[in-house]
Parts: sequence; C-alpha cells; structure tokens
Amino acid sequence: IVCGKAEKRKILLCYHTRDTGNIKKFLKSLRNTKADVIVKNESEARDDDDDYSNFSKGIVLICLSEEFVVTQAFTKDYMLSSMRGNKLSLITFDPMVSQWQNYKSNLLVFDKVYRPSVFSLRKTQKERKEKYIYISNHPNNAREVNKICAILKNFDLNISKFHTLAKIDNDVIHRLTEDLSSATHYLVFLSRDYSQDEFCQFEQKLIRKTGKQVCIYLDKQTDMSPQDLQNTWIVPYEDDDVLLKVLLKHTFISKEEKKIALISTTDKNLAEKLRNELRKIYKHHQIYSTVGLDKNKKYALIANCEIFIACLSDIYYKDNTCRKDIEFANALWKRILPLDIKEGRPHRRPEWLIKIVGSHCYPSDLQDYFKELLAAQVIERNEEEWIRKSIQVPCQPSTGTSVPPNNQAIAMTMTDAYGKVEVFADGGLENSIAHYVRLSTTTPLNIVSSLLMRHWGLKRPQLLISITGEGSQILNDPVKARFFTLAFENIVKESGVWITTNGATSEISKVIGQVVEKEDLNKRPTVIGIASWEDLKMNHALELKNGFGRWPTQYDPRKAAAASGDYCLNPICTHFLLPVK
Repeated sequence: IVCGKAEKRKILLCYHTRDTGNIKKFLKSLRNTKADVIVKNESEARDDDDDYSNFSKGIVLICLSEEFVVTQAFTKDYMLSSMRGNKLSLITFDPMVSQWQNYKSNLLVFDKVYRPSVFSLRKTQKERKEKYIYISNHPNNAREVNKICAILKNFDLNISKFHTLAKIDNDVIHRLTEDLSSATHYLVFLSRDYSQDEFCQFEQKLIRKTGKQVCIYLDKQTDMSPQDLQNTWIVPYEDDDVLLKVLLKHTFISKEEKKIALISTTDKNLAEKLRNELRKIYKHHQIYSTVGLDKNKKYALIANCEIFIACLSDIYYKDNTCRKDIEFANALWKRILPLDIKEGRPHRRPEWLIKIVGSHCYPSDLQDYFKELLAAQVIERNEEEWIRKSIQVPCQPSTGTSVPPNNQAIAMTMTDAYGKVEVFADGGLENSIAHYVRLSTTTPLNIVSSLLMRHWGLKRPQLLISITGEGSQILNDPVKARFFTLAFENIVKESGVWITTNGATSEISKVIGQVVEKEDLNKRPTVIGIASWEDLKMNHALELKNGFGRWPTQYDPRKAAAASGDYCLNPICTHFLLPVK
C-alpha cells in the first residue's frame, strides 16, 4: 500500500521522536517489503547527510503529528518530496486525523497502536455518505438535547453523545477519540453548566483538535461564547418544536438556498406594495410575505430564502412573532435587507435588533438596494457575505453610554464598515484602492487570517516588517535617510514581503510610498495598515451604504484634515484593518 509497486523502492521515513515507539513497530512491517529505508527524526541532521541530500526517485514517507509539522525538519522533508523525482506519502498515528485533511496526498491512518502488534489501517475519505453527529452537552441540559436527538433520528442520522464523568481515564479517552474521529458533524449545547464542567471542557478541546466546523446551540439563559472552538456556527436554542425541526434540518441535511425573497411585516397593504416592486427587480425570484402564513410554511421559507426583507417600524419592534422571524433568519445567516418604514417620526431601534442589523440608517426604497446589488461583482458579494457572517464589532447602544462591568459580556453585531476604498494622494503618489474592514480588537486571529489569505488573496509572507512612528530622527539625518532609503529599495524588490504600519500618514510613510511607487504595480509589496477606528478622521465615509459594503468608496485626506480625529488613511497601504475597542 505504501510503496504502490511490487519492485524494490527507496523510502525516506521522517517522523517526530514522540512517535518513536510506533515507528519501531511500523518499520518491522515496512522492511518486509524489501525496501531500502532511511529513517530521520526531527533532531537529526539533514544538510550534512549525503544520503538525505542525494535522495532521489524514492518515496518521502512523512509521519504527521502536531509536534512534527511545526519543525524546520518537516519543511525540508516536505520540499524534498517534490524534488528529484521523489513522491510524497503520508501516515499518522494520531486518531484526530481530520486536521491533516488539507494535505492533498492520500493519508494512511494507523490507530489502536496501544494494542500489542496490532495496527488498524484505513484511508481517509474527504466525503462520507453517512452522516454521524457527535453531541456534547451537560446532563442538566438533557431535556433540550433529548428533543434535538429525537428530531435528528427522524432524519435517519447516527448520533453519539457523552455525559459528565467523574474520571477521565484511558478507556474514556479511547471511546471519545474513536467517536470524534469518525464523526462528520459536531453539535455542542453550550450552557453555564457546560462551561463550568471539567469533562465538558476536556471534550470541547478534543472537538477543537478535529479542525472541523462545529454547530453550537446556545442556551438563551447564558450570554457567553465558546473560548476554545474557533470554527463555529452559533445558533440560539429555540424550544419551539416546529422552528427547531426546520433549524436542525437546515443545519445537518440541506443548506441549499432557492431564489426566494421573503417580506417580513405585519402590514398586509405594505406587503402587497413591496411584492409588486420586487417582481420588477427580482424577475427570477419567487416573492412571499409572512402575513397570514402558518409556522411550518413560514419557517421553511426563511430557511430556503435568499433574501429576507425586514420592514422596520414601531409595530415591528413590539411584535414577538416578527422578532422571532428576524432572529431565525439571522441565525441561518440569511441576507437581511432592513427597510426603515417612515411613520412621521423617528423611531428608536431596540437593543435586540441592533445586535442583528446595527444602528445605522437604512433606506425606505427598494430601488436603492437594487442599485447596490448590481454594482457589486460576484467575488465582492461572496466576500461581503463572509464578512457579514464572521466579523463582529461591539454594539452601539441607542440609549445610554454606560460601559458594562468587566464580568458582563459586551453585545456584538455585524461590522458596519467594509469593502474597498480609493485613497487620494498628493506629492506625486498614485491614488490607491485598498481593501478595508472594521473589526473588534477581540476578533479571533483565525478569522483575521482567513480574511487576509482566503478572501483578500494574500500569500503567506516570507518577510514581515513592522514600521511604527514618525521616523524624524532618521529623516533629519541625511546619512541615515539615504541608508534607510537604499536598504528599503532592496527589501521591496524581494517577493513575499509584508509591511505593517499604523495606517496613518507620516514623514516616514511618504518615503516608503516613494520607494514602493518605483516598483511595477504587480511586484509591489503588501502594505497593511492597522489603525484605530475611533481615531480615524472622517471614518463615516467608510461606513455601509444602504446596508451594503463600499465597492469602492472614496477617501480624500485633504478633506479629512479638518475633521475630528488623530490621523488620515495612508495611500501607500494596500489593505486596512481598522479595530474598534
């Protein structure tokens, strides 16, 4: 299986010393294939070893482990597998194999190695037809979880769940890892009891190691969020049987959206008027209104719709049914288009709604939304959808300005500033169009990484330079200034360079801008401005327009100079991260 051919092969086996016991067992079987085997652990020399340096037309067999993949030895071995006619093959003794699915080669998994002389071998599969759901919960939430399980069983899904145990021993770990490694989906019922239970926290850490997406049903009596689970989809738990059934079906069976636009309102006449307008705008969509619908039909439409239009008014705020509808649409990450219905006087938006749609104003005319939808390209719409679902900022309360105590969670809502910005420049520099997003200082780093790499298309840097301050001590000295300029000219010619700045205009940034401008447009380095949102002049120019991102907006530092704040955006930046406290 490892060699792939019957004839004698050369094999370079690379591993971490933590797997020494398993490797010794594995070598006995490997040498029975009559292969020439060279063995290297992470601490053994590679550069001065002729057998390693001249290894060609063989198999580089890498044993994956968390400890090994972060070593320099792993990087060298992985590079060697693509050189001199070599081929890559991967094995692991780690039962949490899901974290290695990013590697394109077939992965051979050897588990149950604690049993003497017995290896259970299987190939990993990227897709499984049969769904297997692992549920993690505290026994005090048994009633809610039993209801969830009863619904899932009606969908013919396999379920496994553990309860709190007094002792975590080898048998428990073995049972857990077997169930976790074979699960295709994970569901965590998060409650205050869950967060305080030792076994639940242990279970949560094991789930995090799988690297897969986790669906969290959040007890409404708790305001906490998961600390260890990053790749999550958080849904408020609903005791309504009909709503819960639709929610679970959407979560684990099908998330396919249909060309449906749903109008959420209590006004029948308004609903009919909007339906007639929408038929002209969305000619290929089915248009429905929530007025007069039974719960089964309404929740099914919310789960399947592409666009959810909320007609915001005083009556809408006070109606519990409308509140449940928009909260349900938000939990399913639907595109929500709020309309501010004019009622002769401004109405105050309640706190629960600010968490969903923010506190900024929305249009009352559907045509404004239509213009924004046409302006955005497909790739920009995809980026916008991800940002709306993944990046949150603290709510701006409509009443009061008091800061919550340290032990009280701060309410979060979707970010209200993202897109592209064209920053005007003077002094001979070109205008630049940069990606930007307003985010929180508590945004998880894996979310920031995904934004930079996957959605903004940046490549992993080979060199990272951080520049902070005015640089007056350098620029006022001609010798130092020349030395700095020459050094920087050499640096920006290298590929894979990232430069991070505070995003503000300064004397040193002008020099950097002049150096960067000399390079070809496609060869310029990535310059990321990390700047405080509160201190940015004219930051309102970056906020959403009609509930949509800017693609692009314009920012003129000369106009912003007279505005309140400490600094303007720097035109040399290719990307802006604008954190708010």
